[in-house]
Amino acid sequence: MKLKVIIPLLILSISSNLGFCSNATTEDKSNSTSEEKSENHVKIDKKLATKKYQIASMLYFNGNVEGAIKKYNEALKYNPDMWQIHLQLAQMYLKSGHLNKAKVECEELIKTKHNEKEAYIMLANIDKSQQNLNAAINDYENVIKYGGNKGQMHNIIALMYLQNSHFDKALEFSNMAIKEEPKSKEARLCQAAIYFKKNEKAKALEIIDEAIKENKVFPDGYNLKGDIYFADEKYDKAIEEYQEAIKQKPNFVQAICSLGNTYFKLNQTDKAMEEFKKALSINPQDKNTLFAYAIALEKNNKINDAISEFEKGLLLETNPKVASQIRGHIDQLEGIQNCNLARPIPKLSPEKQKEIDDIMNSTTLKKPCYETPKQIMEKNKPNLVLPQ
Repeated sequence: MKLKVIIPLLILSISSNLGFCSNATTEDKSNSTSEEKSENHVKIDKKLATKKYQIASMLYFNGNVEGAIKKYNEALKYNPDMWQIHLQLAQMYLKSGHLNKAKVECEELIKTKHNEKEAYIMLANIDKSQQNLNAAINDYENVIKYGGNKGQMHNIIALMYLQNSHFDKALEFSNMAIKEEPKSKEARLCQAAIYFKKNEKAKALEIIDEAIKENKVFPDGYNLKGDIYFADEKYDKAIEEYQEAIKQKPNFVQAICSLGNTYFKLNQTDKAMEEFKKALSINPQDKNTLFAYAIALEKNNKINDAISEFEKGLLLETNPKVASQIRGHIDQLEGIQNCNLARPIPKLSPEKQKEIDDIMNSTTLKKPCYETPKQIMEKNKPNLVLPQ
């Protein structure tokens, strides 16, 4: 719903609306007019608007989001052209996942400050999340128009085309990004990912190796090399690359998960479980890792533990089809366990139940304000192949 600026007005005909006799005296009308002028005067009180803005910012800083939103809107009543408020509201709505409200505030911001590139960045991320590719690209072009980094924006556009498997367009914008920033390792990483998706693995390796020579510390580059070798079933080489990525970036969850998956492919289940557990200690709410860990547990005949991990992953699954498949598999495992034990499955331990409750009650599952190029790059990483 679009937030509107509401100008308080006195209602002059209350008694008539109630069906009573209404004979307003000259004095009444005079007072009404005087008060209405006072309201209009308050409406453009910029000092009061600034004061309410400061109070709202303090409330937000202290975690009172609802109170902050209320005060920001009060400030707008006294200064509708205060663009900073629309910017702050847009960011707040984005962080809480209210994309349509955020979009309204971005549009209001652009009306008062048409060259605010931050508004176009937020609009681009909203349009992208709503699968409106053309609108998002137009937004990023506006970011460039109003002072945004050309190389970075063209790289983001290339990644968007990559997400939608438009490889020619992705390469076109990737080439532009590299031309504008020849030494950018992010741009080279993007281009290598494009060739990898096109199944031109040798070209992808050539590009990423060149970038690694120029940037010795480049965990994302080593991680992509690991993905390429994994796709070619060169698992020993993949392990070397993933390990180097993790060495350079110890909390690199994606590389840790991929390393675990590679061990699983080599039937080194204990090592696989160790890596999955390590990844979950860093990010316990990654559903793919939970499912991979559950499958590894299942293969080791730890059925109860596997069911527990499947259940936790199921709480995070938003795809109904996948959720149905996982639920069916859990039912199958419960049947196997019942058959093996000839008795009902014992209830979860208090520790396991707490883990599930923590996920269900988590306040960290909201969408981020907007994605960075790195986050977009991570989304284009090949999907984690769950152990078979």
